Amino acid sequence: MATFAHYKVTTTADQTISAKDSAATTDYESGNMVTEGDSVEIKGTPTFVTITNIDTNGPVTFHLWLSDGTTDRYILYKYILPFTSTLVLEHPEINYDSLTYDLKFKLTSVAASEQVDIKVQYN
Repeated sequence: MATFAHYKVTTTADQTISAKDSAATTDYESGNMVTEGDSVEIKGTPTFVTITNIDTNGPVTFHLWLSDGTTDRYILYKYILPFTSTLVLEHPEINYDSLTYDLKFKLTSVAASEQVDIKVQYN
């Protein structure tokens, strides 16, 4: 079953992209009881990432990178995404282990209307 993480970014602050899933039934993870509605982190390699510009005024510029806490590895730097466009990243562009790296996203400038939707699918 695929798990999706969805983010709406409207700020220039760094955003860490991770998958969250709510437990549908009571189950166990690492010996701890997880009850319905609890948030459970899903880790692993994403299948794809889509980034959609939903800004009403034009293009947005952003950075997308991997970080292990000490080193940043940029996938996209100062990337300009036109209005109403969607960027789709699949393997090999977005092949990483989220146990080792955090996927980071940052808008480089924000007007009142700038918005970007990010969707990540994990298997």
